[in-house]
Amino acid sequence: MQGSGSFLGELELHVSGSGPALVAVHGIQGTLEAWHGATAPLRGARVILPNLPGRGRSVRYGDPRSAGERAAPADIADFYHLKHFAGRLRALLDQLGQPFVLAGYSMGVSVILQMARDFGLDGARSLVLFSGTPCVGTEARWFGPGPVESIREEASQRAVRMGLTQAADADAVAWSWQSVRPADFRPLLGTLRLPVRLVHGDLDDQCPVAHAELMATAIPGARLKVLPGIRHNTLREAPEVAAAELGAAIGESF
Repeated sequence: MQGSGSFLGELELHVSGSGPALVAVHGIQGTLEAWHGATAPLRGARVILPNLPGRGRSVRYGDPRSAGERAAPADIADFYHLKHFAGRLRALLDQLGQPFVLAGYSMGVSVILQMARDFGLDGARSLVLFSGTPCVGTEARWFGPGPVESIREEASQRAVRMGLTQAADADAVAWSWQSVRPADFRPLLGTLRLPVRLVHGDLDDQCPVAHAELMATAIPGARLKVLPGIRHNTLREAPEVAAAELGAAIGESF
């Protein structure tokens, strides 16, 4: 498959190129479009970019397509939960039929860690994690601590501040944040047994660089690249560096 398509009628995908596979997962409010600047320069790779539920043309809560989804959650909080995203990602990866490099940005890192804990990382040759955290705690603040209604309001303001040209549905953002806030993957980090690259801006005010430093210390053999003068949106602010890190991971993995 090349270009835009769908996976089981549920997740919108953009697939381009041929060769070793790179699967990249977007953040809480963005869409697969967030990866285009970093993946467009890649050559000799099959790039697979999914939109998580509530983004782009992917399935939404209450969408008739979700009625046919395997074990689709009936509650909106569960539908936009990290566990549901992780299950959809694992199902997609199982359909690839080839090993892959797996990349995540911001919440995409949380989705990958949730998948690693719930379903494992079979097929993954390496990970590339941008602007992520294993535990939001009190320092990482993509959104405030308020209820779902207030997060919806914050989401529209954040989309402008982050320079997002495409953004997730407000409900998807708000409920996703409710699932991210209590998540704690720190006990998982020391069990990861594959190459991991971490990329983080030193001026990240939404997920401080200390979170990346914690992961680099806890994950055996992890490599951390700190980008001077870069804030949270590493993919938009430093696409050349992001592309280089992705290309290096592919080159070392295959």
